[in-house]
Amino acid sequence: MKIGLTTSVIQRGKTGIAEYIFSLVRALGRCGREHEFILFALEDDRPLFGFAGDFVRLVRVPEKFRPPLRDIFWHQTILPRLARELRLDVLHVPSYRRMPWHRPAGCALVATVHDLAAFHVADKYDPLRMFYGRVVARLVVEVDAPAPRLLAAQLANGTFVARI
Repeated sequence: MKIGLTTSVIQRGKTGIAEYIFSLVRALGRCGREHEFILFALEDDRPLFGFAGDFVRLVRVPEKFRPPLRDIFWHQTILPRLARELRLDVLHVPSYRRMPWHRPAGCALVATVHDLAAFHVADKYDPLRMFYGRVVARLVVEVDAPAPRLLAAQLANGTFVARI
């Protein structure tokens, strides 16, 4: 099975989501060699995955896609094309805010929900980010058919995901 994982939300390795992704990649490395793992990593973040060099393929994402809006653009336009070209069976996007609006044919989508504050804490983020998190990203998850798989990083998030 070919499994892709986007890593652009690690913010240079200094966040809780980065620790989640690093741990996930380490765990995938223990799965043996029956699966092929492909990481999509921003240029300057590639050294952070040096520990995985013998069991993953790193696909370079140009640094110009680091800013959030450009990162969303990359996930919506370039990533689906790469998923098709690489013939991925599964694409894991570790943020529901980056889920592709159109699922690549033949590729299952998996997203991880780390923080649902935008859904139940007023003014947690700036208005644009709140709108995107509450409306746009939620629509992506709801209209995808078949539905993407959502992983909740915390039990409380899993309960909330089940409600929405």
